[in-house]
Amino acid sequence: MIDIDLNNLPTFRIYNYHFDAFFEKVQPNGIQLNEVQRRELVQMIDSDVAINESFINLIIGNLKELDDNDESEYRTIDQVILKAWLFVSQTTADCMVACKYFMLADKEYDRRYMRGKLKVILNEGIKKLVGFKADKKEGKVWTSISEIMKHFPGAVFQQQFAELDRRLKECVERSSWWKTERDAETHLDSMAIVLTRHEDLDESTVMIESLQLIGAIDAVNHFLQNLHAGLTNWLNDLYRTHPEKFK
Repeated sequence: MIDIDLNNLPTFRIYNYHFDAFFEKVQPNGIQLNEVQRRELVQMIDSDVAINESFINLIIGNLKELDDNDESEYRTIDQVILKAWLFVSQTTADCMVACKYFMLADKEYDRRYMRGKLKVILNEGIKKLVGFKADKKEGKVWTSISEIMKHFPGAVFQQQFAELDRRLKECVERSSWWKTERDAETHLDSMAIVLTRHEDLDESTVMIESLQLIGAIDAVNHFLQNLHAGLTNWLNDLYRTHPEKFK
């Protein structure tokens, strides 16, 4: 039997998030940051990357602890949540690191190179998260989450899922998500790379475009933390009421 104190099982808080701030529409202002502002932004990025790295390590540890021979419904749901959470944490960290080195680049070629690589991350991230109109639903992170939502009937979970579902669809529809740049960079099409990299380079536009995806992913990140907390609370309640199931 698992050695756990039944009287001291933690109950994790479920947050009543509203996602307006995560999808706030901000227009580029053409302003270029000075060196002090640039250093401050880089420090913020480093802090956020460290947080996501801690999530990645935690999630990997939890995934490794899952029993391959466990065919329970709980394990299946937990695996979906953890894999989705790993994706959003990894993508957020990757995107922010690319933003950081775009900001730090002191040569024009370096900045244009980093902008190209950043747009690949942005395109592939939104494609993997929710897909584009012509994409099949299979393999999409948001699809896997939608398939387990029947196990979370609570009003908070259902309302948050519905809001995120609507906002993610709007997010995809309002932009091409840089397919031209993604194809050129990924397939190493030299002529296309030259053309796309020599478009006007406006720092504020690049950063605002990046924040579109970071905001969407961060909203999903918070929602997944709620789901995982809810699933853990359910398991703890089951352990309190039916400890014989854990023998």
